[in-house]
Amino acid sequence: MRDDIYNWKSVQLGDVANFIDYRGKTPPKTTSGIPLITAKIVKNNTIQTPTEFISEGFYESWMTRGIPNYENVVFTTEAPLGEVAQIKTKEKLAFAQRVIVIQGKEGVLDDTFLFYALQHKPNKSHIEVRSTGTTVFGIKSAELKKVTIDIPTFSIQCKIATILRVIDDKIAENNKINHHLAARLVTDNSPDIRRGKRVSRRVERYALSLLLAWIRENIGLTTSSNLMSTSSLGSTTSNVLRMAVVILGTAEPTFIPTKSRLRTVKYTNFATFGRAI
Repeated sequence: MRDDIYNWKSVQLGDVANFIDYRGKTPPKTTSGIPLITAKIVKNNTIQTPTEFISEGFYESWMTRGIPNYENVVFTTEAPLGEVAQIKTKEKLAFAQRVIVIQGKEGVLDDTFLFYALQHKPNKSHIEVRSTGTTVFGIKSAELKKVTIDIPTFSIQCKIATILRVIDDKIAENNKINHHLAARLVTDNSPDIRRGKRVSRRVERYALSLLLAWIRENIGLTTSSNLMSTSSLGSTTSNVLRMAVVILGTAEPTFIPTKSRLRTVKYTNFATFGRAI
């Protein structure tokens, strides 16, 4: 198991994934029917509510280049470049120009791992280098296939993807709680708001504790009892993912919340993880 963690390799996307590309085609649109996924509704790592559709009868003749599957990665190639999301429905979806669906090859590339990998800054830089344009940047499918990312074995990809997804789900739950409380128009000193802040911290600590538990089980880290003080870690996805990279990608001590205090975690270095998520 631990040997697998160190076994990373550089691959081109075109060698480990299939591409469904509808660039250059514009379907006839209707007011209802099969949702049409366009680049403008792929935002903040999600597919927003579709506002355009194609007819049910036109679906088979339109989707001749491939049928997307649940959890496949959606990637925008232009206006904007590099937005990513995952398909979270098993219902039929149609795809317009400037959107590519990327399907990891079975047993080679996990779709959820790829979803996070495409958000990693070094990988985004690799994509930008291959883009073209002056005021509006875009990338061709052929160039996107040449983008290189680092991946571990498939089983490790799945484990990494699972823990990061759990963290994201907890963050989403946290955000819903905060949004609900803010909408109630109560003062910052009210019991509900104070409770909401406590819930936020608990959700964040729980998500990070899951990450730590997975690391301990699969990598065999040891902890010391040195107590440290530091500022709150924040509850955004990017902060938690950065924490995951710090935990798994350096040899420096890392601070992990456990109940009301922080412990110093010491471990061996395998920085390749930090280059891949």
